Amino acid sequence: MKVTFSIITSFFLFFLSLTIRADNIRELVILNWADYMPVEIITEFEQRHQVKIREVYYESDEDRTQVLVNSNGRGYDLIMVSGGDLLSYSQFGFLAPIQYQKLENYKHLEPRWLSAHEGAAEYALPFFWGTLGIAYRKDLLDTAPNSWLDIFKPDKALQGRIAMMADGGEILRIALKALGYSVNSETPKELKEAQQLALAQKAYVKAYQYIQIDASSELVSGEIWASMAYNGDAIAVQEYSDNIAFVVPEEGTYLWVDYWTLAAKAKEPELAYQFLDFISRPDIAVRLAQAFYFASPNRSAAQLLPADFLSDPAIYPPQEIIEKSELYQQLSPKAVRRRNIISRSILQ
Repeated sequence: MKVTFSIITSFFLFFLSLTIRADNIRELVILNWADYMPVEIITEFEQRHQVKIREVYYESDEDRTQVLVNSNGRGYDLIMVSGGDLLSYSQFGFLAPIQYQKLENYKHLEPRWLSAHEGAAEYALPFFWGTLGIAYRKDLLDTAPNSWLDIFKPDKALQGRIAMMADGGEILRIALKALGYSVNSETPKELKEAQQLALAQKAYVKAYQYIQIDASSELVSGEIWASMAYNGDAIAVQEYSDNIAFVVPEEGTYLWVDYWTLAAKAKEPELAYQFLDFISRPDIAVRLAQAFYFASPNRSAAQLLPADFLSDPAIYPPQEIIEKSELYQQLSPKAVRRRNIISRSILQ
């Protein structure tokens, strides 16, 4: 009986210790776009540090802002933020300044993306940069699109065959660009014209949605002939059809930069730093770039990426495209309110 009791006690203590360890496992909570971090990268970090990563997803920039406002910035350790929102988020108290000296791999990042947006140099770590353009079916269109007006004022044949992003703010910026205005315009007359252009387009739009990047995509099936799209998403869906092409229109586009930021109310800030340093390693940056077909801000990764990846103009746009394109900048509160009202009207 004494031996049996000892064995039972040993097993009990063993399983109790497992339960305690499971309950006490550190968790990194990330607010992110859906499917914007490969499972294998997450698993590798979890196993390396014996931690758990939990991702919470948002559907648009506006949705992310609302999530943070509703929670007062609580509940997250890392937040994926679009460059144009960095300054306002820091002013709202959502972000903590990043102590870059804690990041050994910070040295690999390109300086231009570290200062591309207000607030980036203090609060952010660049993840990817890229363009907005048009993904289209070259076998179904008589003429390849070359202007944003080709989808804002399309031919009758495109009625019900166009998809636009489920983000009124992005549509508004591109409507401004289509009219020859700055994506950062605060002029009421220009904003009104862009709103009217987007509203007039609604009769031609089949859906306001981000393009699917798998075999079920409506671009693959041919239900959609032209879609507003991020460059990497367009390249990804090309794997399922050779008839899909991508173009940045002649007017230029909106250059976007996505940044990782540290939540001001993070419960695991040191774990967040370990994750940021991990994904800033050149070998990890290479895997991330190839997973999403986006340009990496990690200059050391460029020495490891294949030549055909670096020379792909859809991933790394030529200088003439960059010169005609703009970064989204922080706007006045009055302009932000006006644009938010317009953005909502576009999706109604």
